[in-house]
Amino acid sequence: MQEALSKIVLQRRKASGLSQQELAARIGVARTYLADIERGARNISLASLVKLARGLDMPVSKLIHLAEVHDKQEEVSSPKAPSRKEPAESH
Repeated sequence: MQEALSKIVLQRRKASGLSQQELAARIGVARTYLADIERGARNISLASLVKLARGLDMPVSKLIHLAEVHDKQEEVSSPKAPSRKEPAESH
């Protein structure tokens, strides 16, 4: 989900015509912190999520929803290898 959120933040920032510096200034964080979020290198707090949503002019619920949809699409397009089942124990 963190990776999906980072991609949505990047897409929405670019669609809004904002640079990293502009969005970072708008939400009161360092540009490097925003860059880390967009790369998926930060596990952001709820407070930061709220700031991001407001800076992107959208409700937090929509930002989360978009990330969930993106995450599900990623799962469908690149399914994970099936997990190995442990052999049943015999008594």
